[in-house]
Amino acid sequence: MLISPPFLPARNANQTDAQWLETAMSGATPGYIPRRGDNTIAGNYPVSMEMGWHGGLHLVAPNGADGHALTVRAIADGTVVFVRQPTQANDNHDDPLNYGAPEGSRCWTSDGIVVIRHDTEIGADAQDQPVTVTFYSVYMHLDAIRGTVGPRRQIYRKDEIGEAGFIYGQPHSIHFEIFCDDANLQRLVGRTTGDLPLDRDGRSDVVFGELYFHLPAGTPVFGEQPLPNNSVAHRQPPAPRRGSPLPPATPLQAAHTTTEAVVIGLRYAHGEGTDGHRGDAAVTTYRLDGSTEGAALTEADAEYNLYRDATAIANAYPANGRPAPSAVFELLRFGRVINTAHETLTPNNVPHWRQIRYPGGTGWVNLNAANIHKFSDADFPHWKQWRLIDDSTDKDSRCDSPTVLAWFDGNQNGHIDATEATAGFACASVREKLEHAICKFPTEWSAATLDARWGWLKTSTEENPTPLTEEDFAKFKAHASALCFWDGVAGLPAAPWRFHPRCFVQVFRRCGWLSRRELTQLIPRAGLKDFARNWAEAERRINGVGHVHLNRAFRKYGFANAQRQTAFLAQVYIETGCLTLLDEVGHAKQQKRRNGTLYWPQPMMEYYAAFFGRGLMQLTWAGTYADYGTYRAFRNHQGTYVDERITATSTHDWAAPVRDAHQNLVRNQRRWSPRFDPDVVASDLYNASDSGAFFWVQKHFTGTTNIHRVADAGIDTTHVGRMSILVNGGGNGYNERLQYAAFIDRYRGDGIENAVAGTITATRQRIAHGQWTSGEAITLNINYTAQRST
Repeated sequence: MLISPPFLPARNANQTDAQWLETAMSGATPGYIPRRGDNTIAGNYPVSMEMGWHGGLHLVAPNGADGHALTVRAIADGTVVFVRQPTQANDNHDDPLNYGAPEGSRCWTSDGIVVIRHDTEIGADAQDQPVTVTFYSVYMHLDAIRGTVGPRRQIYRKDEIGEAGFIYGQPHSIHFEIFCDDANLQRLVGRTTGDLPLDRDGRSDVVFGELYFHLPAGTPVFGEQPLPNNSVAHRQPPAPRRGSPLPPATPLQAAHTTTEAVVIGLRYAHGEGTDGHRGDAAVTTYRLDGSTEGAALTEADAEYNLYRDATAIANAYPANGRPAPSAVFELLRFGRVINTAHETLTPNNVPHWRQIRYPGGTGWVNLNAANIHKFSDADFPHWKQWRLIDDSTDKDSRCDSPTVLAWFDGNQNGHIDATEATAGFACASVREKLEHAICKFPTEWSAATLDARWGWLKTSTEENPTPLTEEDFAKFKAHASALCFWDGVAGLPAAPWRFHPRCFVQVFRRCGWLSRRELTQLIPRAGLKDFARNWAEAERRINGVGHVHLNRAFRKYGFANAQRQTAFLAQVYIETGCLTLLDEVGHAKQQKRRNGTLYWPQPMMEYYAAFFGRGLMQLTWAGTYADYGTYRAFRNHQGTYVDERITATSTHDWAAPVRDAHQNLVRNQRRWSPRFDPDVVASDLYNASDSGAFFWVQKHFTGTTNIHRVADAGIDTTHVGRMSILVNGGGNGYNERLQYAAFIDRYRGDGIENAVAGTITATRQRIAHGQWTSGEAITLNINYTAQRST
């Protein structure tokens, strides 16, 4: 799901996604509301004035750099299903859109509206079938709508919809809501009723965001870090004297035993936060009510070091019983193996030791113990305050949900008066519950049901102490009817499920899974190397590499945000001819000149030969293939190899030859057989994507590992240039990699630039003696022509 807020302000340095969304989707400011007077805040979710249901959120457009209110934009790709052009504002107090206007002033409410249906993906099952979802977004109270926005027309994320209008005289405001039907609630959330079941693991088809581990009461906690190769906590005593063998490991005694069930949260930074902490992990102890045990523990560089740690855990086992480091990597990343069609954790009880906080101290817990179940943000867990609310019985527009009303009932007398309602909206803990409530109730936009839904406004109640007269209700009904649209749109559910709009956008921006169409639009259409001339060609390329497998690599290796995905794809495009091939052109064989003589297109081909580039990142050299085979624990090959240059006895260069002090060529040659056939890195689409991401996270440079460290510093020409050197080692395609990154960032990022062409300037990067240096300046032209299906 590729999603962003309806307003796109510039993002500040070090600003987290959550902080940026607070700026982008700020709520309505106090102002005049009919029957409530000045300095009234309305437009809360899921209830608002008089404790009536309110399916969306009132937002005020932030100002852009020019000081003007930002334009309303589509939050995701989709199809426009309804458009109503706005009525011209006027001073006629009898106009229903001027409802509630004080004498001598205007109280205009804009009636322009756009409704978009979004179809996308958020994961895939074990059979590689994508988890497809459909939801709708509503942009109400628009003052102007772009001429390009029309019914049944396709619209893309960030496309301009129009301008925010008026809500009871308050300018630059919109009502924004997100809803779905019953079937898609199941796909989006993983359930349709109740709290998250804790007697089994959560979803494996959709996994993202923070990870969670449910620890039952009685879980042992150890005071020191146990050995990594034993699911029963042991420590290794030192050797009695230098040179003597180590004594047997000894069991550890628990320093603490949990007295209640708790949940351990593990959140990798995924490139967010301040410089120096974008690869950290935070470990939080939650109680089941959502409260926490002290502050989160920080594991510095934990995400950057996943490959190192997974390899160390695997190597701690005897050689004849060693788990695949790749499967251990998944254990550390997800708390379990989720790519079960391609990975198996053997033995299945490899421990996952993490330091946690408990009352009175900290200690170590095995998060892979048999009685601990694993979840993620994709499970919408109740300890993070997510609730499915469908307990309203009268089905009118008045909230009678016992669950929601209990949050406001301060004195717990079963009644909500106006004071308690006001206090509830001002209470941070109540607001958190409201923001995470997923609610089913009748739409407020159906004219056919206005009397049934709002007739209660004519009756005096605790929440409505000043009822409307018949004349006043008629005016209110005319106003509400002027805003309705639901009955004219086919296929909309009468009682949809609503999400708090900002929380929906926030949680699914953590997903990082891109649909086939979302990936297709990231391929250049003109002017850049190996561009795809039309949508059909671009889509064939995505199909050729397998978009599910690419997404599995994104998910496993932490390419969850725009910045990391842009960095990776910019390198992949040049390595694969913009996704047109998965193995090196010519297969590193000599080519024939016109005069019949043979030559090597590149000097090193003579040496890497059968171990030519394969996969998304074009693994090259036998040593690199051997490292990948060890990481995946590939079985030895039986029979002949696809490339005839590899035989049972042939030797191959493990890495590029070097010159010694006398300029003699020194080659490190070894027999390859009986290792796996390197052909599987290109012929198996899962391996093709996985090997590319493997290369990324294991890459050594300047005394450290993992190219994420460079990607997290920014998608600017300096850091993209440095990543280019790390991937290719030299100048091959250096300029094109910068161009690709600029293009991808235009459509994957959150910027609002729209020029079809542009230029970028850069300073060429190099590594010399383990340090980055800068070389000559270059200027490059970029063609930003959008890849669209129409």
